Amino acid sequence: AAAPAAAPLPKKAAPAAAPAAAPPPAAACATLLPQPAVPKGKVAIIECKGGSDKGADGHCHDTIHICNALIKKGACAMPMFYDDVCCEELCHKLMDCSGVIVRVSPGEYAGATRSKLDDMLRKVAGCGTVVMPHPDVMTKMAAKMKGVVFACTGEGEGEICVKFVYKTPTEVMLGGKCVPFKSAKPEAVAMINAFVHCMPKDMVDGVPCPLVWTVTFDKTGNKCPATGNDFYHIHECKSGCVGITEELCDHVADACFQICKDCCPSHGAAGHVHVAAPAAEHAAEHSCPELKTIADIKVSHPENRMAKHFCNKFYASLPEDKQKLLLLCC
Repeated sequence: AAAPAAAPLPKKAAPAAAPAAAPPPAAACATLLPQPAVPKGKVAIIECKGGSDKGADGHCHDTIHICNALIKKGACAMPMFYDDVCCEELCHKLMDCSGVIVRVSPGEYAGATRSKLDDMLRKVAGCGTVVMPHPDVMTKMAAKMKGVVFACTGEGEGEICVKFVYKTPTEVMLGGKCVPFKSAKPEAVAMINAFVHCMPKDMVDGVPCPLVWTVTFDKTGNKCPATGNDFYHIHECKSGCVGITEELCDHVADACFQICKDCCPSHGAAGHVHVAAPAAEHAAEHSCPELKTIADIKVSHPENRMAKHFCNKFYASLPEDKQKLLLLCC
């Protein structure tokens, strides 16, 4: 008789799957501090919705930190979003501010046209609000510094990239490493200090120096005949209040106050910026055809010296008889 078939071996249970790793906890979003009861001034921080640089709250990760640094120093500081639909409404809100910090990275945002944003910012700047950075500042800065060269004693340094907060160098990228300015090589520090000495004092052809910006220096290929040191020239200047570490937020807030003071003496002492009086200032603009004409000229002819330097806040501070005399001069 045939041997009985062997019983099938029992199947081994499949090993239990390892539990999926828990996703890392989302970074907590900063909370905006209460605004001061009696603010020293008003600063708006402008962003566009969307983009890869935003956190869960819709803001750049350091926007609220910058607002809080300004609030701690006595300013009213609020983030605001720009899109083309709200352009006119936002424009009037910004005219009531002492300063505007623009945090819009290069690139496209749904519903936001960069050229329209820049035109609106020019109009706001023309009415006396300090725009940081002004849309035209880097073009003007490059023209001002064109042809200037600097000698550096370091051999093989290659490209040198420097981050500035207003007029103060804060970080240096050298040889692929980013170090605090004070820790950079002495020869690079000396060259950067020479550049700072050549910078415009406060304004660049009528617009304020940028708040946060970078300068890239590159070798010209020539050497100083007397010393043999490499000559460097400015390869690129970029402005933009993005990529600010939390450690720099206090510095940015101080620089914001200083720019407002430097660009409009009526803002008073450092740390005290002017609080606009919207009813007196912008009601006058709407009711006075001359002011409306000047505001239009600021946009259509930005190099017109009369329109460029006309300050609505100064005009609003004058008694009526002197307002009429000022308009006659214009």
